[in-house]
Amino acid sequence: MRKIIAYSVILLLSASCGIQQFDVPSLCGTFHGAITGQKGTLSISVLLELNADKTCFYSESIDLSQNQCRGEWVMLNDGEIEIICNNNPQVCDILRGLLGGRFIEGTFKIKVINKNKLKMGNIILKRKK
Repeated sequence: MRKIIAYSVILLLSASCGIQQFDVPSLCGTFHGAITGQKGTLSISVLLELNADKTCFYSESIDLSQNQCRGEWVMLNDGEIEIICNNNPQVCDILRGLLGGRFIEGTFKIKVINKNKLKMGNIILKRKK
């Protein structure tokens, strides 16, 4: 009987350790990740700033092109962050040409690994200190 109770307690503790709840204050900060291009592939660098007021800045550099958005972020119940990039200010075509990239529109999701690591596709974003 003791063994059954001990195994049950261990099972419950190990199961509860796998479930993490994340809130806005614990995820606020700046995250950075990169994939270095191998021969014949592109290098990708990502910067994500999550602010306490649920605004965000997202920037991705793919070799010489830089794409960015200012938007909002929402914490979803399934351990993901949804980035909403649809509130970019109107920018004239000349300024867009000088920036050498484009502005990102729409939404995308980022998986929360822990409060210091996020996963976006095959890129791991780590909190900058």
